[in-house]
Amino acid sequence: QAESIQRFYDNFDKALAVNKTIKVLMEKEQNPEAAAKLWQSSGMADLQGIRTALSNAHNTIDLVYRNPDMTPDEKRELIDQIYMQMIAMAQNGNKLAESFEKARKEEVERQKNRGIVKERAPASVAVQPRTPPPPGPESRPVQF
Repeated sequence: QAESIQRFYDNFDKALAVNKTIKVLMEKEQNPEAAAKLWQSSGMADLQGIRTALSNAHNTIDLVYRNPDMTPDEKRELIDQIYMQMIAMAQNGNKLAESFEKARKEEVERQKNRGIVKERAPASVAVQPRTPPPPGPESRPVQF
């Protein structure tokens, strides 16, 4: 299940790169045709809200680790609950990305069928490799 979190971060990185590039093409380069071409080939959902929620959950886990007033069992129980919530958030984010991708492809296909959009070679966006997220609580020893 932890792979859901890594897959979410991979989806997030791709979405962020695509969406930033589309924004630059529209606003700074005044090139709506290139922006539309990029959206048609790889437009992505905005996953920032879920990314922020995952970051907040991770910060909460760090606070639990450092809490001197909790017993080891209390820490482990709370961290496990938070981690399960993180997995659920990531799975929802992955479903959102997949749904958005499906809807985008269907819309492009509808436009092609109506002659609005011509076949185009897919645009590409360079996605920088990300530093893997810190290991989940199951791989970290609880420190007291």
